[in-house]
Amino acid sequence: MCRHETVTPDSGPTPASPRRRFLLADAMILVAATAIGWGVTLTIARAGRQSPYDLFANFVRPDSWFDVRGVVGKILELALLAMPMIAAVTLALLPIRLFGARPRFHRLARQPGLTTSCASALAVAFVVLPVTIGAMAAGCDGEALCRLLTREEKVLSVTMYGGLAVLVSWLTLLLGGAWSAEASWIDRLGRALGLSWIVAASAVWPVLLFVEMTATRCYARPVVDSPSVVEGVGRGILQVNATLMPVVAVVTTALLAIRLVCVGPRFRRLARQPGMLAGCASGLSMALIGLELIVILLTNFAFSDDGQFWEEISAFPEWLLGKEMQTRLAMSGGFAVLVSWTTLLVGRRWHAARGWPDRCARVLGLCWILAALVVASGNALIQADYERLSQRATGVPVDP
Repeated sequence: MCRHETVTPDSGPTPASPRRRFLLADAMILVAATAIGWGVTLTIARAGRQSPYDLFANFVRPDSWFDVRGVVGKILELALLAMPMIAAVTLALLPIRLFGARPRFHRLARQPGLTTSCASALAVAFVVLPVTIGAMAAGCDGEALCRLLTREEKVLSVTMYGGLAVLVSWLTLLLGGAWSAEASWIDRLGRALGLSWIVAASAVWPVLLFVEMTATRCYARPVVDSPSVVEGVGRGILQVNATLMPVVAVVTTALLAIRLVCVGPRFRRLARQPGMLAGCASGLSMALIGLELIVILLTNFAFSDDGQFWEEISAFPEWLLGKEMQTRLAMSGGFAVLVSWTTLLVGRRWHAARGWPDRCARVLGLCWILAALVVASGNALIQADYERLSQRATGVPVDP
């Protein structure tokens, strides 16, 4: 054993790495990332015919603090103002951490600071790539693609999935006994940014659910003779997902209960099995959605009339089994499984069991991931087709 190595009972030899100092190049990268994030904020505000000053003025305006819809608007405005810069700084930590003196990558992947950057990068790719592929399939030009990527809903989607990715990756490290925080400014900054991702997602996610439950939607679609092939494919994907997703969710919950009740290894070793982790990750996403629905119902009960509240309660089961809810469930659950499996693989913690519960759970985890990718692509196809048709018919972009 080398003299610069120490042995821990759980993770083996851990090389002692020199502490990373703050360099001038680090400051330049962080300043550039902040400028890029502010530029994204300006682009999003101008796309909505506003300025960042208007968003900030609406946020600090005191007359809407005691109204539910006013508070909802303030949360969304704060996310639109802050999250582009937070995302840019989080992604900037990746080149800062990977260059220079550092331990091996599989040990570096067990640090929560770097895990935050990798998880947020995965969330950005999960939102941006399907939109880009859908725009190319629908025949949109570069200007239409920029409008699709700079919509407010994309920033909010990155916020939600980024917070979910950070939460799942941190829980994967903690439950598997692989949490290895470093006493350096990079890891501490990454942990602080990860906490901000989780807080922002926990605020934005129930707000968007509240908007979906209470808003009356009327989509302005350009008049054409028949739906295009692209739109038909997208809607067919969402219909199949709405039919199969409840079955996958029920089977996943049953397998998770069987694995926890049966006699097996210690939970720390159990949490390194991909099947068990897939069930925990998808179950966490389902539990978070259920908790947010309970919060929304309690909020409606406190701030709405009795008749309106019971009317919303009667329509709740239909909305719960609808396409929108099943789409949200598939995307969040599949993305959570993808993040947990990536954290296991990169950190060299993948220990697949040979028993049938883990094998069945691995198959279900793969189904979750495929469902998330396919549903994200279907949504992107529908949005890109709306953008193309509106640009061709009227020249005015329509927000689907």
